[in-house]
Order: sequence, then C-alpha cells, then structure tokens
Amino acid sequence: MGDALAMAGDLAEQISQKTSGLVQSSDHRDLLDVVDSLRSHGVSHYVDLPQIIVCGSQSSGKSSTLESLSGIAFPTAEGLCTRFATELILRRGNRPEIRVHIQPGVGRSEEDRRRLSAFSRRSDQKDFPKIIEAAKTAMGLTGDGAKVYSTDVLRIESTSPTAPNLTLVDLPGLFGAPDKNQSDDDATLVQKLVTDYMQKKRSIILAVVTADNPFANQPVTKFARDIDPKGIRTLGLITKPDKIERGSDSEKYYVELAQNQNVKLNLGWHVLRNKGHGTMDDTAEERDAREAAFFESSVWNTLEASQLGVNTLRARLRKILWKQIQQGLPGVKTDVQSGIKDCNQKLAQLGKARSTRKEKHTYLQRISSRMSVLVRAAIDGVYSDFFFESYPGQQDAFERRLRANVQKILTNYAEKMRVDGHALEIVEDYERPKRTIRFKYATRKEYLKEVKILMVECRGRELPGTFNPLVVGDLFSRQCKPWESITQNLVERIHEAALNTLNKVVSELCDQNTESRLMKGLVRPSLHRLRQDLKDKVDEFLKPHLTVHPITYSDWLVRNVQDIQEDRHDRNFDLLSQQLCAATVATASESERVNLKDLLEGLRDGTTPDVEEYCSSLAADVAAAYYQVALKKFIDDVSVEQLGSEDDGAVKEREDLVKKLRTLEKGLMDLDAFTARSGAQEVCYLKFAQSEGEDFAADGLDDRKPRSARSKRALEKKAPKNVENPKTVLFLRGTSCSQIVQDALTDLYELRRPLSKKFTKKNEIHPFESAASLEFFSEKNDCSILCFGSSSKKRPHALTIVRTFDHKTLDMLELHLDPESFRRISQFKTRKFAIGLLFEAEITDTKCRRPMMVFSGTAFESPVNNEYTMFKSMFIDMFKGEVSDKIDVEGLQYIVSISADEPTGDDVKPTIRLRLYLITTKRSGQKLPRVEVEEMGPRMDFRVGRMNEPEEAVWKEAMKKPKSTEEKTKKNVSTDHLGDKMGRIHLGRQDLSELQTRKMKGLKRNKDLDDGADHEMVETTKRQKK
Repeated sequence: MGDALAMAGDLAEQISQKTSGLVQSSDHRDLLDVVDSLRSHGVSHYVDLPQIIVCGSQSSGKSSTLESLSGIAFPTAEGLCTRFATELILRRGNRPEIRVHIQPGVGRSEEDRRRLSAFSRRSDQKDFPKIIEAAKTAMGLTGDGAKVYSTDVLRIESTSPTAPNLTLVDLPGLFGAPDKNQSDDDATLVQKLVTDYMQKKRSIILAVVTADNPFANQPVTKFARDIDPKGIRTLGLITKPDKIERGSDSEKYYVELAQNQNVKLNLGWHVLRNKGHGTMDDTAEERDAREAAFFESSVWNTLEASQLGVNTLRARLRKILWKQIQQGLPGVKTDVQSGIKDCNQKLAQLGKARSTRKEKHTYLQRISSRMSVLVRAAIDGVYSDFFFESYPGQQDAFERRLRANVQKILTNYAEKMRVDGHALEIVEDYERPKRTIRFKYATRKEYLKEVKILMVECRGRELPGTFNPLVVGDLFSRQCKPWESITQNLVERIHEAALNTLNKVVSELCDQNTESRLMKGLVRPSLHRLRQDLKDKVDEFLKPHLTVHPITYSDWLVRNVQDIQEDRHDRNFDLLSQQLCAATVATASESERVNLKDLLEGLRDGTTPDVEEYCSSLAADVAAAYYQVALKKFIDDVSVEQLGSEDDGAVKEREDLVKKLRTLEKGLMDLDAFTARSGAQEVCYLKFAQSEGEDFAADGLDDRKPRSARSKRALEKKAPKNVENPKTVLFLRGTSCSQIVQDALTDLYELRRPLSKKFTKKNEIHPFESAASLEFFSEKNDCSILCFGSSSKKRPHALTIVRTFDHKTLDMLELHLDPESFRRISQFKTRKFAIGLLFEAEITDTKCRRPMMVFSGTAFESPVNNEYTMFKSMFIDMFKGEVSDKIDVEGLQYIVSISADEPTGDDVKPTIRLRLYLITTKRSGQKLPRVEVEEMGPRMDFRVGRMNEPEEAVWKEAMKKPKSTEEKTKKNVSTDHLGDKMGRIHLGRQDLSELQTRKMKGLKRNKDLDDGADHEMVETTKRQKK
C-alpha cells in the first residue's frame, strides 16, 4: 500500500512539473487558487468556472496533446478511443496523490448514481490504464450490448504542493459517418457533449485538427466559431504535421492555416508533433527532442517560434488562461451573487416551518402585507422594489409591471380600433384598399348605391332632396360592429395581464403549494368577478353607440364633414389635373398648357346635379364624420384611466372650487396671523402699500414695529433667516411623460427622501408658458423646489427644475435626459443611500452625515450667469439638507460628481454628467489601505435647454441677509473670574474737596436748637461746602 502511494505521488509530481508552465506568476497562482476554492466548495455545479477543453475529430491527437501538456498517459489509439469526458483536475495540496472517481451523467437512475459515485481509485503511472478500463466497466461501456459512449465524467484529481489549480478536459472525438461500432445517435450524443462544454462561457477551447485529414472533414472549428463568434477563447491546434508528404499541397494548406490565412481565429493557431505509433515508448524528454528536431528541418520553421512545440503551447495557454480568469472572475462573482439571491428568494417563499396555527396565520399575514405593497406598486407604476428589477435575459420583467403592460395593451387597442374598427372600408374608384384582403371594402359608387337604398327604406317626413337623420344612425351602426369583439378582446387581455402579474407576485412570496391554493381559492375568483364588472362597464359604454340614435354637440362633427369633403374634392381635382397636364397642385408650375374644354367638362362632371346623389353623398360623409367623433370618445371611455373620469361639468366645478379654496386659505392665513386689531391695521397698511406700488420691501417693513406678539411672529416668519429651513422638493409629471423620465423622477425622489414629495398623476402644466400651477403646488405642499418631468417630440425626455421664493417662481432650467446612457439605481448592485436619510442621524446623534459634491468643468466656473452656473446652484440646493456645524466624516464616503464637457467652440452645448460613487477602503497588507471607488447610481447625462433667469429685484430680495442677531458688546463692562460684572466710568478732572460727602437731609435744623446754635450750624455747613 505504501509503494502504491509513493508511485501515485511520483505521478502527481510528474504532472505538476509538466503543468507548472501554465502558471506565470504568484498573482496568476492566486487567481487559480480562487477558482479552485470555488470548485472545491461545489460552485462548479451551479456556476461555470475557467477550464481548458481539448476537442476535435476522432484520432486527431486530442489525448496525445493532453498527455504532452500534463504528463499523464491518456489512452490513445486509432479510431474509437475516448468514449467519455475526462477531467484532469490539478490542485495544490500538502502531499502528492492522484484520486479517480466518476461523476454520474444526466439521466442516470438513483441506483446508478449511487453505484457510480462509489467508484474511487488511487492511481500511479503503471495502473492508470487499468483504472480507465475499470471506469469503462462501471459506466457500462464493456461487454456485449454495451453502450458506445457515456455522459458520465471521469474525474482525475492530481494533488501536489507545486501544482497549478486548473482543469483540463479531454472529450470524445467528433465523427460524421456511422459504422458498425457507432450509430447516428452516437454522433448526436458526442456532438451534444462537446458543444455543451464549448458553451460554458468560461471554457478555453483548444480546437484540434489533424494535418493528415482534409480540413473540410473536421467540423470542430465550425462549432467553435458558431459558439464563440468573436474567437476570444478559441485556440486552433494542428497535430500530426509529420504525417503529410513534404512539399505537398496539403502541407502548404496547413502551413497557411497555421499562419491564420485560411480560417482566422483571434487567438491564432499552434502546431504540435506528438508521439507516433513507433514512438509510443518515448519518454517526455525524448518526445520533446523529436518534436524540436522535426520543426527545425521542415517547412514549419517558417512560422513563429511561439507557434511550435508543446513548451510554447503551455506559454500561450498560460496567457490565455490568465486573461480569461481576469475577465471572467467578476462574472463568476455576479453569477454566485445571482445564485445566492435566487436561493434566498426561494427560501423566503418557503418561509419558516409552520406547524402551529399561529405560525400559519403569521405566514399568511406576511404574504398578505407584502402582496398589498407589490400590487399597489404595480398598479401605480412605481417600480423601485427589487421585485420589478429588469436585467438582460429576463423574460418576465415586463409582465410584472402591470401599469406599463396595461398602457401598452390600451395603446395597441386604440391603434386596432383606428385601423380595423370600421366594418367596411370605402375607397375611391382609383384607390386601392389599405387593409388586407380579409377585410371587406367597397368603392364609393357601390357604397352610395347602398346609401340610396337605405334612404328609401328610412323615408319619413323629410322633404324631397333631403335625408332622414336616422340614415346616419343605421350607417354608423353597420360600421361600428367590430367594436364589440375588439373591445371584448381588450378585456380579456387586461384580465390576462392582471392574472400574470398576480401570479408572479404570489409565486415570489410563497411556496408552490401555497401559491396554487391562493390562486385557485382567492385570486382567480376575485379576478373573474372584476373581469365581469369590466365587461359590464364596457357594455354600458358600447350600448349607446349600437342601439341609440347618434347625437353629439361637438363642433368637430361639422369640421370633420368639411374636411372629408375638402379632401375628396382635392383628390378629384388632382386626379383631373394629372390627366390633363401631368401635374398636380403641389407639382405644377406657374404656367401649364391645358385643354380648356376638357378642363371645364371635368370640373362640370365633378359637380353633382343629381339631388338624390348629393343627399346620399352627404349622408355618407356625415356618417363617416360621426364615426370619427364617436370612435375617439369610445376609445377614451374604455381606457382604464377614463373609466373613472367625470363629465365636463364636474371638471369645471372642481376647478372653480380649487380656485375658491386657494383664495379662502390665503385669507385665513392672514387672519390667523393678524387677528389683533393693531396687527390687522398693519397688514392692511402693508397690502395697501404693495398695491399702490410703494417700495415697501425691506426698509418699510423693518421701520414699522409690530404692536402685538402675534403680528411680531407673523412678520418674523416672513423675514429672512440666518439659517434657512431645509428645502423640500416636489416631483411631478406632465400629461405626456416617457418611462425614462418617470424612472429618473423616481430615482431623484429616492435620493431626496424624506425631504421630498411625489405626485404620480398626470398634470396639464407647461412651466415656461404658465407657472401658476407650480406656484400653487409649491404653496400647498410647502416646497421650494419643484422637478417637473415631461416628454414630447420637440422636447424629448425633459426635466424642468423650478425654484420658488415666497411660493413665487424664482428661476427655472430645462434639462434633456439622454436615454441611451441613463441607468437607474436598481441597475447598480451596490449600497444605496438617500440624501435625506442621512439627515435623520440628527435625531439620535449630534453629528450629521453629508456626501461630498464635486463640480468639474470650466462651464461651472463662468463669471457670467448662464445655464451651467444655474445648474450648479440648483443641484447644491437639491443635495443640501439642514445646516449643521458638526459633520460626520462617515458621510464623506459618498461622492456626488457633476461634470461638464469642455466647450468645443461650436453651437453644441457641453453635456452635464451626474454620477454617484461610494468610496470604500480595504486591507492592502500595508499601512495605507487600498481605496476603491464604486459607482452607485443613478447615472444621468443632461443637455441643457431653456432657462428663465430670476428678476433682479426678486433675486436681491431672495438673497438678502437678515440683520445680525448677535448680542452687541457693551463698552466699559467686563466680567471678572468670579462672574461678577464690573463697570468703568470715565469722568473729567475733579477736586475731591468739593465733593459732597454728607447728606444734606441729615443737617436739617432741629426744633430744640436755639438761635445761636442754629447760626453756628449754618456757618459750619458753609465752611464744609467751601
């Protein structure tokens, strides 16, 4: 047993020495270690890992090539030899050893899988062929009636302290023509096995072609080019160059092939001379020496030395493998993360174990709560939840977004109604029908005959030469018959869209068993009732058009009749003009030759003298015009947005009430602020002064002192502040707003939360024409910045940023978003942050986290105010929150980068680019950490459009600084160390003898004193004064 282990170790060391050339440096080895670590954890079962696969036709030298690369003797023979995939897995380990086992293929029974998985051997150079035969027996490839090929995989794990961590794969040879040993099914099996390995996007394809067989008979390069069209991971290998006659055309062809002339591969071609029938017993050194001698003395020495021999092949594979791993490892990480996410989702669907009634109730309650959030988001069109994320290759992303899906269905419905809503297409005699042949059509003459018959059948009290209005109703009813089927199909499609969305939501939230029960017992019955309600509503809209006499008060009817008649007359005149002078009104010059008689006769024929003909034509025109009016009304009625709409009277009443409410609320604010009599007088004086046009901006207001505490608070509220309140941003959209703009508004709203508000309904607003609505929303929602999204053919993907002062428009700037470069926050798999959420730290912490803002570009530094300086000012306000004198450096890891291209001197304005980055520090093994910058999203590129600059007086008022509120220093007053206030008085020069030191009141004469004493006291007092 010890000898066997020793021999296995020797073989492992031999393999390690041969394959060590595939590793270039320690960095290369570290990358391979990462791949091997993933493979050892079983990641390769779920994610493709880098490996080298050797594939080609039968007897092309694949196994010999693998032996030359690895040093292990794979079975070689002419014809059928390799009958299953063999993976040579090289690993770095503490001691040399080789283990062999079988990985069961797809389709094996459970019993076979257990039996094959139990196959395990240790190998050395001598008994390796025996182990291969034992593996064939275990796979069922020996004996009578045995299979020819197997989908099982023989895995040879070679461990050595110096071995590189990589995988080499030998595959069965491709063949085309069956024989007694191989069938067409076997050829299909081998082709599928080879192409499956090729399709693993991180496999390096070593496509082997043999020089002793015509290239056209070897399909391996065709499969490789089909699967890897760019050729970034395919290297061509020519074997058996010594088997072709020297100087022959075949040799010349393969030399040109090696020079990448006949079949071009990005990685090029390589030439290898392996062992032959008579040199099978050569050692590796003898084999390499024979190969070098052959290339030196043959026409192959005209090739680059790097294309010849096994040693240079290892060097080429080393570079290719290094590059492939470098490029593929991030993708591996992404795939692993996707797999983790998928597992977490499935685990979340299963939920925790539910054995008690309480646990089951909690589980269903969680599903219900989450389901309500997702369904509401799908209906409102707010797709910020990860459930609505869309990534390349995803098939059901659009089905999850219910509102977008329904909008698309309604758009298709409107187009279907416009194109196929009329039962009969009426064309002129010289026109061809626009619709396909399966739709009915009639010429105008044929249609007017039917109209005349209908006029006779509907004749009532009308005078001769006129027609009964009921004729229009009958004609219209015939034309709008397809409406019912098209609209019922709309109901079914909306029901199907809602069902698909709910099915996705339920399957996302719970396991399959719970999903089927919820769908069957709750969701489907509820949707069925809603579908019936929608059908009833549609029938309600459709019934007046099918059964009631048509009536409308829209002036569009008369205009449509006029337009129809004018168009027909213009076409008839152009046709006549084309016949007489080969020109129409649009193409004719000022002077054309025309036969006057023919012209007059043609014009006369165009005038219908027959009264009956004229009446039938007019009835047809009125019916066609009414059809257009009714079609537009019906499409609007059936659309989901209009199902809950109101009539014109209710809309007008609402507008009046809103206007009245605004007026009353403004009055109430004034009354609340100045209910005191004096305060009321002050505000009356203020309003009167403003209405009279007096300059009462700053000085007048400051000079008048409030007479009550309430009026003082009201004036202070309107006065400028040293520290402004945090600005709230309102996001809203117009009637026409692209999905790109809506996504941009959502991302900006998320960045500003909670200092932001968002409206999801459409608003008929044109900011640069009238900003009254924006000012109303600003005052109503107490927002000083508004971001308005709209899109039109003239101004696509527009974002208009509006700043207000005292709820009046200050300035505004229009930005056009580039849809090609736009990326949402959800498309970046990094940490997310919101500017507003950083401010919530102030609630629990005294510090405030702030991102860094970087403006780069000379356009932002212009000394003259322009669109770019306004953009800079606006976005500083956008990303600014509450003012804080303590900043936490943790917030500086977020960077808001705004750059502008340098002006080129032409009329094209520089593009503005908005990016958000996250700075992270990681261990580097040194004192200084490794700094990485990662993009967080969103990514937006803007092109500036229109702008409204602020008025100078308003801007001055908005930028005015308040009077300083700091306490003024008092002269000659100081405080000592004990906190006692000390004062200093400055007086002129004085005589201390003249100072009065006694109180005069105390020197008053007493009644008991006599006159002499009194006189003496007076004299004493005089002396004291002197």
